[in-house]
Amino acid sequence: MPTSPRPPAWDAKQAAAVAELSEAHAYAAMARAATGQAGAPAVTIAPLAGGISLRCLGDPESTLFNRVLGLGIEQPLDAGVVSAVAARYGHLEGPWGMELAPAAMHEHARPLLRQLRLRRSLPTAMLVMNSDDLAGERPPWQVERVGAEQAALAANVVEQVFDVSTPVARILRCAPTSKEFAQWVAFDDGRPVACCLMHLRGETAWFGWSATLPTHRGRGLQSALLWHSVRDARERGCRWITAETATGTGGAPDPSFRNMKRFGFVELYRRHGYLHLPPRRVAGPGAPAPAPWPRSRF
Repeated sequence: MPTSPRPPAWDAKQAAAVAELSEAHAYAAMARAATGQAGAPAVTIAPLAGGISLRCLGDPESTLFNRVLGLGIEQPLDAGVVSAVAARYGHLEGPWGMELAPAAMHEHARPLLRQLRLRRSLPTAMLVMNSDDLAGERPPWQVERVGAEQAALAANVVEQVFDVSTPVARILRCAPTSKEFAQWVAFDDGRPVACCLMHLRGETAWFGWSATLPTHRGRGLQSALLWHSVRDARERGCRWITAETATGTGGAPDPSFRNMKRFGFVELYRRHGYLHLPPRRVAGPGAPAPAPWPRSRF
């Protein structure tokens, strides 16, 4: 693994374009893969001001597939963009969101966001790695790329680690049916214990949904998954690998954030999501007050 990873010579706009649009195309590809699959909710995909808008009426409580990605990169965030977002999502009774890189923000952005009654979420780190920086020997763990027929192996790990909704879980199970994705699973004595998903598009790949069972954390499994998936992406012509991860706090950095930087990823910037969390409806007279919407994307 590299001792001094090389940051790309990008300005803020270029960095945002690579990281944001890589993620946007990955989630759009997940939605396409789920289209028409038995049991999977329908997700509509639409271009919106240079970004990609996802809407899933079958999953009214999660913003993962009810959000806009890649806004403010190709077209500035202005009143016209805000109107387009409001027209797309304003009638929904559940939460929805937007992802905005720092390069998309400007002095008039926050008043525009207030018009949509959006709340800023905790920041996450947007990372990138040059696949040429991959080094080191093959990790000792058994790691295999699995196809659609084995998608449930990874899905079972993800669903144990992340509190995903049932519709999101069904969408994730469909992703490996698309040739745009590569899914990797790590095994311990034949049992799946960790997994990740990679979306490949041109010279950029997006790494996400990395999950390790609690019983196996701290044993190098994420690094093993990264080694195999980055090598595969490099062999298929991808130069840049992008990812997003929580950061934790100064005193307690997120393990994934720490692992990925140690592996060779460099931090491009911190990004906030913006969530619209409408009041929940009370079921009826005398009914208990509904719980607030979760502030996570799941």
